[in-house]
Amino acid sequence: MNEIDFLPNHYRQQSANRKGHAWRGVVIALFGGLLLLISGWQYRQRQAAEQALANIMPHYQLATSNIARIQQLQSALVEAEKAANWYAYLDHPWPRSQVIAAVVGPMPENVSLTELRIEREAGGGETSRRPVAGPQVALNTEAAPPQRAATERDLTDLRRQCDDSRIVVHLAGAATETATLNRYFTELAEHPLIRKATLDSMESTRGENTAAVRFRGRLEIAPGYGQKGHTPQALRADAAVGGEA
Repeated sequence: MNEIDFLPNHYRQQSANRKGHAWRGVVIALFGGLLLLISGWQYRQRQAAEQALANIMPHYQLATSNIARIQQLQSALVEAEKAANWYAYLDHPWPRSQVIAAVVGPMPENVSLTELRIEREAGGGETSRRPVAGPQVALNTEAAPPQRAATERDLTDLRRQCDDSRIVVHLAGAATETATLNRYFTELAEHPLIRKATLDSMESTRGENTAAVRFRGRLEIAPGYGQKGHTPQALRADAAVGGEA
């Protein structure tokens, strides 16, 4: 037996709509609950991250401060090295007293000097008549140290004046024996402050009672503080002779 539906179509449509609204309400409620759960989880994650950041921040600030301090110390070290190089270079060239002590120290009794002249020569051998007690720079030992910006510039100027030149000592005198004179120049060549000793000329002369050998020689002095070719041996010689000069 077939059932007969006497309800109009719009009633059936209203019933379907009511069921659809119910399902939409269930879906919206589930979706809202899920959003609440996600929001709560994100909130807890954010709180945990903020707490971790608060714990790390003091260490980060300390590390940043230490890095900045290290950079400052490195910059100060670079400037201090520049100033140290500048001050060390001011000890160039060797004092005349030390050069004279190196020349006279090993001189035998039967060798005498009639001339001892200290000059600065350019790299090509041209002699300069400038005094060799130091570069032509006005120095005041009681004044404050030079500004950092000027230290490197001054050192460059000093090197330009001095590094391409050398200090030489011209000797003239007489000796009673050629062998003694040769031995004397050999000992001069072995002195740490003397790079090279050359006996340029010898001339035999005879007086009324004695014979003598007149000679001329040339000594090339080793590079001074901070110069290219400066050696620790020269430093030790400087320390040894410094107490006698």
